[in-house]
Amino acid sequence: MSEVTRIEQSPIKRELFYVYIGGAQDVLELKHQTIRFFGLKAGDKLNDKKLKVLLEHDSYERAKDVAFRFLSRGPKTEFEVFRHLRKKGFDEKTSLRVIALCLEKGLLNDYKYAEAYVEEFLRLKRGGRYKIWKKLMEKGISRKIIQKVLRKGLTDDKQMELALELAEKKLKLVKNKKGKKAKVFKYLIQKGFGRNVAYKAVKSIT
Repeated sequence: MSEVTRIEQSPIKRELFYVYIGGAQDVLELKHQTIRFFGLKAGDKLNDKKLKVLLEHDSYERAKDVAFRFLSRGPKTEFEVFRHLRKKGFDEKTSLRVIALCLEKGLLNDYKYAEAYVEEFLRLKRGGRYKIWKKLMEKGISRKIIQKVLRKGLTDDKQMELALELAEKKLKLVKNKKGKKAKVFKYLIQKGFGRNVAYKAVKSIT
């Protein structure tokens, strides 16, 4: 059983407090939220169990700050926030707890993120369904969500319209007219269109 002998605010980082335990032998650096949450004060007794709970909660408070700063830069997926927290050294349990808080506060919504991503992707004419699928998978969006947003945001007609537009632009850039169909077809495949869509688009413009 250890005793908190004194608590001092950090002169540099005002949100942090130094908690001295058993004289000056051990010093904990805790967030002010942790101090307030537990009502920690000089004279409090800390056993190993309570000390562990203190440190776990402080890690949670720090992880929240990291996540909120990360989200302030722009919309993120659950996976991106989780990966960011893990890279910053927070354990899985703490990271998942912060994710749950962000979901509760409405700061994370993978479905809305995917909807906005698809809309922007198509507005900029970056490519077809497979490319969008790949990009969203890389961001940790579930297959179920991807299927829903693509079914809603990228109809077959819309995809063909986009493929035709990109194919026409590419055709104008092909200097050597020999093998132009193959070049445009390959380009569309690389842009994430299916072979059937690419074939129909090339056939329509050549």
